[in-house]
Amino acid sequence: KAAYNGGLFWHTAHYHDAARCSHRSYSRAMSGKSLPAPGGGPANEHNYSSGLLLYYRLSGNRQAAEAVISLADWVLAMDDGRQHLLGCVSSVPTGLATCTRCLHHQGPGRGAGNSIVSLVNAWLVCGLTNYLDQAAELLRRTISPEDDLSEDQLLDAEEHWSYTVYLQALVFFLHATEGLAEYRDAGSYARQSVLHYARWMMAHERPYLDHAEDLEYPTETWAAQDLRKGVVLWMAAALCSEEAERETLQRKGEALLSQAWNSLLSFSTRSCTRPLALVLQQSPLERYFCPLAQQPRRQLSAPPPPADFRPSPVFVPQRILVARQLKSPPQLALMMLRLMRPGPWMQLGRRSWTAERLRHLLRPGP
Repeated sequence: KAAYNGGLFWHTAHYHDAARCSHRSYSRAMSGKSLPAPGGGPANEHNYSSGLLLYYRLSGNRQAAEAVISLADWVLAMDDGRQHLLGCVSSVPTGLATCTRCLHHQGPGRGAGNSIVSLVNAWLVCGLTNYLDQAAELLRRTISPEDDLSEDQLLDAEEHWSYTVYLQALVFFLHATEGLAEYRDAGSYARQSVLHYARWMMAHERPYLDHAEDLEYPTETWAAQDLRKGVVLWMAAALCSEEAERETLQRKGEALLSQAWNSLLSFSTRSCTRPLALVLQQSPLERYFCPLAQQPRRQLSAPPPPADFRPSPVFVPQRILVARQLKSPPQLALMMLRLMRPGPWMQLGRRSWTAERLRHLLRPGP
């Protein structure tokens, strides 16, 4: 399948020690555990290439560069409806690159955020603009400056905690494309979207552990996750052109960061892997955006000229679209006609991961 990632191990299992196993998801030490958490992935929500990009920048290691590009190619492949079996009846994108938790959620979340970051990272390595073009397309698909946030239930931590991961991905896209005229519209769209969500955060966001009863496992990790909220607000302040609003964003971000640090340091488990990973990820961003949030002349991106930000059409993933069409006799008849065309089948055979594996297996030996 095009959505397969080529061999990455699954995400580490939560709340368990690794014991002597090099790959925690397969540790024998987990047999019989009361919480047999298998972890997650490998999927778009666990597609992390920034570390590989950093390693390549520091070492010049070409394997790291190739890995960054391959993870971006994986994003392209998993989202390309033509590379999946349903591509014979519908070539629309699968939505696998932009979903979070379930295929139906195609809004801000770590799934879409990781895909955008992976595509931008590949462009930083090789300079091919098709990666940035796809990142801009995913951006418009998953967020709008006109989103009705009263219906998004962003305070539901278990379901929507990772929307801040996505907002940081948009700022990364902005930072990477700053000064590129061909991405000015996409950057303006991203900037307005970040500010739209930041204004909601300014009025409603709170520390996760203030409502610990809503969390399945109210651990130190939630305190560490709160660091990202404060950083996002400082990022938004760096994008804001109005002084009063910028100062309000900065103060709210500072308050959330202070609460997050105090809460995290109160846990005896603060040195566990997950909170440390979040601290290592967010602390440099906190240090970087603190002066940007405070000094209007050092804004990350100058205010764009007024533009008409129209909401993108509602995106429907390939699988959901086909399921709907099956319930419509006219659409079903049209699908049957499409199935009779040889072109899509031949294209699927050339493109699919399964076909590539079969060609490899059937290739004559030396």
